[in-house]
Amino acid sequence: MPALAPRIFTAAAFRCAGPGSLDRRRRMRIILLLMALGLVLGCRPTPVKMTPRKITGKAYAGNHQFYLFDADRRGNTAAPGFFDREAMETRLPIGRGVVGIMTSTDGEVPVTLESLEGEPTAEMSAWAHIVEAPLQVSKGRIQIVGCPDEPTQVMVNLPPGDYIVRVSFSKVIEGDSDVWAGDSYQLQVYPGKIAGRRVLKHHAPTRPE
Repeated sequence: MPALAPRIFTAAAFRCAGPGSLDRRRRMRIILLLMALGLVLGCRPTPVKMTPRKITGKAYAGNHQFYLFDADRRGNTAAPGFFDREAMETRLPIGRGVVGIMTSTDGEVPVTLESLEGEPTAEMSAWAHIVEAPLQVSKGRIQIVGCPDEPTQVMVNLPPGDYIVRVSFSKVIEGDSDVWAGDSYQLQVYPGKIAGRRVLKHHAPTRPE
């Protein structure tokens, strides 16, 4: 048992040293080293387990965009290339510590953030557009933030590491709508690593009625 490790290693040190086999100073040095090793083994941290969670809310998508940030190491949405051609085509600008979502509505939109232990089943028929992107989480918190810089209560805790963010769009409408266009967004986050964006289903944009 880990709690007994220091005691076990101390006893082992005495047996190894043996009376008369080593001088007192060398015996004490070995005992201290073995006790330190026992403490390290006994206090080894338990890995944090992913706890699936699902939160719904709303985000203000000013200028047709909102973001999923690493809450402790926010990405730079003003970085050169953040809104590159691929970002515009996939509607998903990405950078270190941030995934951007380009919306049909210029205003408040419904959002769902879900953390999962593994890759979810792709619901192709339920969504108009589905894209995945990488996100590195530094300390274990991710948060949906509106634009311009409007943090929401939609936040999830999860172990630090590499994740894949799957963003599903309910609809994609061309044009500039400042009233809600009926679009909603589901963000599913699960452990994994990909080099860049991965399009699972490409939208067929419609015109506003």
